[in-house]
Amino acid sequence: MGFRVQLHSTTSIDEAQQALSTYRSRLDSLEIDAGRIDMVFDAPYYKIRAGDFMVKGEADMLTDTLRAEGIPEAWVVRDNIFRMIRERQQD
Repeated sequence: MGFRVQLHSTTSIDEAQQALSTYRSRLDSLEIDAGRIDMVFDAPYYKIRAGDFMVKGEADMLTDTLRAEGIPEAWVVRDNIFRMIRERQQD
């Protein structure tokens, strides 16, 4: 478990897919690296979430950045996250 930033929530799959596309484009145009942006289904809601953070403070920083760029609905949630694990190279 870790933290992610929720950007949108709706019961409409069509609205969620549109919001996902919109947020990906908007964050790209703002050059904000939010990491993974995807849709989570938690019946009956489709939720658009960004990032994978082990520490809440990192998720808070992304939330603050998004709000400053005009995305006031961004907020931090606890969620399953993906973390990259590097393999050690052997000599």
